[in-house]
Amino acid sequence: MSTLHRPSPIDYLFLSAETERQPMHVGCLLRYRTAADELGADDAAAATLHALLSRDEVMAPFNYRLVTRWGMPYWLEEASVDISQHVHHIHLPEGSGEQALLDLVGALHGRCMDRTAPLWRVWVISGLANRRYAVYCQIHHALLDGVSGVRMIAGAHATDPNERNMNPFWAPDVARGRTTALAGKPDSAAALPTARALGRRFLEAQVAAGQGLVKNWWQQRAEIGGCGLFSAPETALNKRVSESRRLVADSISLSRIQSVAR
Repeated sequence: MSTLHRPSPIDYLFLSAETERQPMHVGCLLRYRTAADELGADDAAAATLHALLSRDEVMAPFNYRLVTRWGMPYWLEEASVDISQHVHHIHLPEGSGEQALLDLVGALHGRCMDRTAPLWRVWVISGLANRRYAVYCQIHHALLDGVSGVRMIAGAHATDPNERNMNPFWAPDVARGRTTALAGKPDSAAALPTARALGRRFLEAQVAAGQGLVKNWWQQRAEIGGCGLFSAPETALNKRVSESRRLVADSISLSRIQSVAR
């Protein structure tokens, strides 16, 4: 039996603000290198793809599908999920380098996800040079925030090289006490709301989202010494966002990052 849940006000903001020009998902690119005495990279990618597709038990909220009821968005909790809609394979031309990988991920990241299925996707990418393959994960920000998503993806990796059969981030892991990715009990929406209740929820969502934006702005204003909302100089980082997406990777030392933090 499917169950309806109400999105939080912040989740509602991410859903309503999304456009073709402004996707509201987060992504994580994972790169792997096989050892010389192990499987080749393409074989390892194929084994990874098979393992991911075999994990078809999906925990909340990765089994939440977006629907509209009474003019408002709701999460419909599905009893089962077709894992083949979410886990895909892309094979780049043999010997592809870093730029080809980043161009591919940039193209994938720049497209909005299909809202007819739960809002997360995974691509296993093979064909890379130097015994490498990659996995790109994409999760809508309304489904899970970026920090929590990265923690879950990291938790799906073993720290012991001899440990095998780790469950992916969407699958429950009873042995490790992981049966849901939700921070608290979901807000059930099984009861049919009245028109007045719907209007109140809509206004509450708008007010809460606005309060969150104002609070965020005041905190940033205090941290950067009283700079006005529109007084920052124009840079490559605050220009108008277009439909184009490009992912650029670089290696930065921890000491440089720590110096910026201070």
